[in-house]
Amino acid sequence: MIWIYFIVIVMTIGSLQLVADKEFFGSNIKRTIFGGTTSTASYGWLSVYSGFESYLRACLDGDFGNGGYFLIISLVALLGVWIWNLIVTRKYIVR
Repeated sequence: MIWIYFIVIVMTIGSLQLVADKEFFGSNIKRTIFGGTTSTASYGWLSVYSGFESYLRACLDGDFGNGGYFLIISLVALLGVWIWNLIVTRKYIVR
């Protein structure tokens, strides 16, 4: 279940980054409402897919052997590259 919270945080920060340059979201209250709405909606959407979290937990527990560990390492590397691109370019690469 901890993965769902982590993904919700990443999705919320990503969506706030996306709308940060828009003039409509210039005030703090509008960004706060947008962030709260996004986190609530993404949690509701992701809580349905808790099977993926169970799969990741099985990978971490070693139930899938080296393949499970490789999957976890690959996901962490992918997330690291995505975060690095957001920090360096301050925008999304894929449109």
